[in-house]
Amino acid sequence: FTAELGARFDRHTLLGESFVSPRLNLAFAPGTNTVLRAGWGIFRQSHRPYELQVEDGQTGFAEAERGEHVYLGFEHVVGGEGRLAGLAFRAEAYRRETDNPRVRFENLFEPFNTFPELEPDRVEIRPQRGRGQGIELFLRGPRRGRLAWWVNYAYASSEDRIGSRWVPRKVDQPHTLNLDLEVALGKRWRLNAAWKLRSGWPTTQLTLVEIPPEPGGDPGDPGGGEEGGSSGEPEDGDEGDGSSGMEEPGGTDDPGDMEEGPEILAVLGPLNSRRLPTYHRLDLRLSRELKVRRGRLTLFFEAQNAYNRNNLSGFDVVFDDDLGQLVITDEFWPGIVPSLGLTWEL
Repeated sequence: FTAELGARFDRHTLLGESFVSPRLNLAFAPGTNTVLRAGWGIFRQSHRPYELQVEDGQTGFAEAERGEHVYLGFEHVVGGEGRLAGLAFRAEAYRRETDNPRVRFENLFEPFNTFPELEPDRVEIRPQRGRGQGIELFLRGPRRGRLAWWVNYAYASSEDRIGSRWVPRKVDQPHTLNLDLEVALGKRWRLNAAWKLRSGWPTTQLTLVEIPPEPGGDPGDPGGGEEGGSSGEPEDGDEGDGSSGMEEPGGTDDPGDMEEGPEILAVLGPLNSRRLPTYHRLDLRLSRELKVRRGRLTLFFEAQNAYNRNNLSGFDVVFDDDLGQLVITDEFWPGIVPSLGLTWEL
């Protein structure tokens, strides 16, 4: 049995804050190959100068966030010399409560942009508090000849309290599954395959609504009805030119007579109330170790998203010049991404 009791002292001179954060870790080994773990702790996160989002208009620093963490863990490795010898299993459960969370800025529809602060869907998020919880299972198989593998699964949630409801955070993903396989192709060649599946990230529902014209309105007559209209007769003060009020051949320069598309209104649903489709991809890596006098040199070729899955990352709202109105366009994560690299480990 092992127990660790400690505390961390933080002093943030920028705001004159001082904190003492206690922590406790426990470990119990009922057998040679089994360990039970538990932990509790308080964590503080001060607002660092380089984290000030001046591009979003922030001019002042926030007070430190306070997080309370608790976790339980179980680890076991199969011993002996049987077929399962070396099989490792780990299970963990955790919960995190966050007080005084920091104000942040996010893009509603596209999670990643080169210049996110310039996008029209940029919004300010002001949560009252936050929470995260979940369980994670990990299984690593014993190495048998040229084959090695591991798999892990996590069920988790990450939410903010905003107003009167709990709202999923932008990267909340209830289900995550990872599979990894390594095959030795001779003494120096290795082939790795990594497959990942996760729940789609939350997004905000956006609906484009066509606004019907007002009753009695005329698209070519902004005034509508009889008031503001013209009977074709000259008004007082007009000399008149003998025109009957009918349009002459060759058209007119009056913008009111030009045909316009329907008026479109963008309507937002509740924040992060919709989910994108499930995300999954397969990454492949072929590597070869090279002999060098010092250290280890590895040449590798990688193909991310090897089967070219079209994973939806979000959507964008653009103005279509041909239609003369707003349209919603889907945005996707990259398809196949090949890369060639070299690593030198001393």
